Amino acid sequence: MKALLLGLLVVIVTCEEQCNTPTYPDINGKCNCDPTSSQPFTVRCDGQNIGKLPSIPSATHTLYIANDRIEQLNIPGTSKDLQGLFIRKSGINSIAENAFQGMTKLGALGLEDNKLTSVAANTFNGLSNVTKIYLSNNSIDIIEAEAFNLPSLKDLILSGNQIKDLPKNTFGATSQLTSIDVSDNKLTSLADGLGQLTSLETLHLNRNHIASLGASRLLYLISLTTIHAHTNYVNKIGPKAFDGLAQLKTLNLGNNQVLEISKEAFQVCRSTIKEVHLQNNNLFSLHEDTLPWEDLTTLKLDGNPWACECDLTWLMTGNTNMKYGNLTCDAPAELKGTPLDKVDQKALDCPEPEPSPKSGLSKTHLILAIAIPAGVVLLIIIVVVIICCRRKRNAEGTKSVKYSAVYKPTTEQKA
Repeated sequence: MKALLLGLLVVIVTCEEQCNTPTYPDINGKCNCDPTSSQPFTVRCDGQNIGKLPSIPSATHTLYIANDRIEQLNIPGTSKDLQGLFIRKSGINSIAENAFQGMTKLGALGLEDNKLTSVAANTFNGLSNVTKIYLSNNSIDIIEAEAFNLPSLKDLILSGNQIKDLPKNTFGATSQLTSIDVSDNKLTSLADGLGQLTSLETLHLNRNHIASLGASRLLYLISLTTIHAHTNYVNKIGPKAFDGLAQLKTLNLGNNQVLEISKEAFQVCRSTIKEVHLQNNNLFSLHEDTLPWEDLTTLKLDGNPWACECDLTWLMTGNTNMKYGNLTCDAPAELKGTPLDKVDQKALDCPEPEPSPKSGLSKTHLILAIAIPAGVVLLIIIVVVIICCRRKRNAEGTKSVKYSAVYKPTTEQKA
């Protein structure tokens, strides 16, 4: 028992010495070691003006640095075993070439709120096991091809930069990326580099300058379940907008300029779509067959200039179990501001609606259901009559005169 206690004391003292003795002057008295009683531990340095990445004990698991002044990022040899490295608000404007070589244990890298302007093809070389990279709130406007060709990368945060495009080969052909956030950038369309991400499940495009989602670039995102693209300039959703997205569950297009949505837009994902945000757009009408309304768990349609006319009565009646939000009429003028569910449909003088496919046959289908069998019967009768007439004519035409077998001479022959 004494030996066990003595060993435990040695471990504690060793760890404390590693964090608090002149052995590591970069962090001695400047950074905190957490915890101080076991290994591995986390080193936290906040506002100490170290000016560089410090030399740290080999037992360090994670290093946090914030509010410092580190212009170029160099990684000392003592940091090669880190599993987490996070440097925020420290003025980093460049990363030394091959800075991350040998850091095969690093699983998460955070360089948010710095001054990076570009990501070169070899910037992250050596990070073979990194799964998360956070680069939000920098000034990145250039990303070279192959910049994120990292075999284990799952989550990438690039929000709050100046990105206008992602090159076609940004992520490599074998990318395992499942989530990417490029919100608050300057994208004008869905970047070419996103089209190859067959493992991507979540895509954040909020607050860009995107006018079209570009169906062809979504086509191969076969694993995509969630698209957040609110506050853009999308003005139309065409019939093939989501072709290929058979797993799509959530679509957020709030605060755009959507004027029209094709009723075929969601055909491929009708069985999976559950959450749709279309609030604050320019929609004035919406076809009843556009979405499986009763299967949705969330639907936002408020803030659109609805035209309360006959083709929108299905939305006024509230036949589905959805909560649409505060929907009001924008037209005609006499109904402006009227909640949709308060509109007097009799005053609209709309024709009687045809039965929906769920409740019975439509008028057209009913006519066809009667006309086709009747036509078949009539055709059969005509054919039978024609056949009978032909048989009768043939029978009459083949009748011949019967001659006697006895020879009877004529009067002249008798004389």
